[in-house]
Amino acid sequence: MALLVLGKTRCVLCGRSIETASEAVAFPPLGSATDVSRQLSDAVAHRAHLLADPRAAQITELWREIADNRVAGARILARDDSRLLAIDDRAGVFRYFWFPRLIALEDESNSLRSFADFLARSASGADAAVELVRFTYSVTTVDGRRRLVVGQRPPAPRDFAVTSAISLSEPLIDEPFEDTEWADFAALESTPSQSP
Repeated sequence: MALLVLGKTRCVLCGRSIETASEAVAFPPLGSATDVSRQLSDAVAHRAHLLADPRAAQITELWREIADNRVAGARILARDDSRLLAIDDRAGVFRYFWFPRLIALEDESNSLRSFADFLARSASGADAAVELVRFTYSVTTVDGRRRLVVGQRPPAPRDFAVTSAISLSEPLIDEPFEDTEWADFAALESTPSQSP
């Protein structure tokens, strides 16, 4: 995965430095030979620039390919055109990808039920929050607009050496949230497993 140093790492699309984690999307090294994948391979870009890019559909498709690679060998719990939820028993984590916003979340698999309950509560229109092992998640309404905020929890002592230099008080994700985007999570969660 590309290295992100806030205030130093430059957006591969605009060349300006990335100042906050919530505006960044980091890409792993990519083996595919398209122009988009060559440009984004092992790079970081502003989320807003990726979403506004004329190649946004190709970028979203690339994000789907990355998700498929990340969940190879995992159990697919839910998948539709905009989301993918999988549990990797070997690694002990669940992975959630939200394709239209280029978001990837990962947390300990024993906290999956709490995450699903959080999504169901927030999709019902209620403000909701949950603290899982690695991250905190909240959906709140401010000035009539709903926002999803994901923050990093302090690392366990064993994880401290590999934790990024991102401030623990700064959100990793701060995005507009529409109830309809996750409203069918409960139904999705109960669909049979399928291969990516």
